[in-house]
Amino acid sequence: MARPTKQGIEYFPIDCQFDEKTQMYIIENGAPGLAVLVSLWQMIYSNDGYYITYSDDILLLLKHRINVDINDIKVCINSCLCRQIFDNNLFDQYKILTSKAIQKRYFEASKRKKEAKYSAEYMLIDINAYKNLINVDINPVNVTKNATKEEVKEEVKEEVKEEVKEEVKENISRGEISINGKNRFSPPSIAEVRMFFLAKGESEKSADNFWFFYDSKNWMVGKNKMKKWRSSASGWISRNKQSSEKTALAISEESDWHKEDLGL
Repeated sequence: MARPTKQGIEYFPIDCQFDEKTQMYIIENGAPGLAVLVSLWQMIYSNDGYYITYSDDILLLLKHRINVDINDIKVCINSCLCRQIFDNNLFDQYKILTSKAIQKRYFEASKRKKEAKYSAEYMLIDINAYKNLINVDINPVNVTKNATKEEVKEEVKEEVKEEVKEEVKENISRGEISINGKNRFSPPSIAEVRMFFLAKGESEKSADNFWFFYDSKNWMVGKNKMKKWRSSASGWISRNKQSSEKTALAISEESDWHKEDLGL
C-alpha cells in the first residue's frame, strides 16, 4: 500500500526584510509578538499547510511553545488581524488563520508533491496554475464504485444532516438565528471592539480595557449574560466621559480655591 502524501511541509522561507504591516505589528508587540507570529507560521505550514483553525488548544500550544501569557497571545493574534497579516473575512467566517502570502508559499512549495488537498471556500489565490491539487469539498460519493444505490443514498443523507447541523451551530454561535425566540450572544473579537471605539472617537487603549474587562468576566453583566455588546460599549464610553468631566471639574474648582487663597 502506498504511503499517504504528507499535507504539510518541512520548512518555509522567511523574508530577510518584513513588509511594512509586519514591521508595524512587531513594533506594537515586540519580541513576544514576533515569537507568536513565527510559531503560528510553523504550525500552519507543518500541518494543513495553508491555514490553521483558531481554538483554545492552539492558544495552549503557543503558550507551551514560547512561554507567553495566553491573554498576550490573544492580543498578538488580534493585532495580526487588524494589520491584515491574516485574512479578517475568513477568520470571521470560519475561525481560521491564513493569508494570500501563506497560501502562495505553501502551494508553490507543494508543486513537487504527488497531491495536495485544499478547500475551495478557504482560497484567497488563483489555484488553476497548480495541477496536483485535490478539492476536499467535492462529494466523495462521485467516485464510489462498489456501493449500492441504497448505501449511496444513506451516505448522502448523513452528509447532508451533518452539514445542516454544522451550519445551524455556526449560525447560532454568530447569533444569526434564534433559540426559543431569543438570540444567543456572540462575544466580539478585540478587533471588532477596536473598530467600534475608533469610530466613536475613542482610543484603542479604551477599547482594549473594555474587551479585557468583559472577557475576564465571561461577558457577564452582573449575574446575566451580555445581550448587545455595542450597547454596553456605548455605556462604557459614556461613563468614562462623565468620569473624565467630573475629574476635570474637580481640578478646575481646586485651582479656583488656590487662587482665592492667594488673593488672585
